[in-house]
Amino acid sequence: WGISEKYYNSGYNWVDIANENKLANANVILVDQELVIPNIEVKTATAPKEAIASGESTIGPPISGGSYTVVKEDNLWAISVRAYSDGYKWTEIWQENKAQIANPNLIYPDQVLKLKR
Repeated sequence: WGISEKYYNSGYNWVDIANENKLANANVILVDQELVIPNIEVKTATAPKEAIASGESTIGPPISGGSYTVVKEDNLWAISVRAYSDGYKWTEIWQENKAQIANPNLIYPDQVLKLKR
């Protein structure tokens, strides 16, 4: 993600870098490992704002305000879609709440997450 942000000003192209370099695990990059940075279009990904605003999302109703209380079966991606209309902003929620979220794959009901507005 970080390398993609550096070269594309967008973390969303990390998969392209991993594929171009045939990385078996994109979380494991060795010191001094040379990576090929593909010359491709910058990716962005957002959910349709109209669907989120109208409550049509299958993930749940829109989230407004500066905080959100986690409920059963929530995940940072779904919360991000509902709060920002962009699932890829889950990393911002995680960064804002790292003090209470050691592993972004593990959030629990009744946790109160701070949301940037």
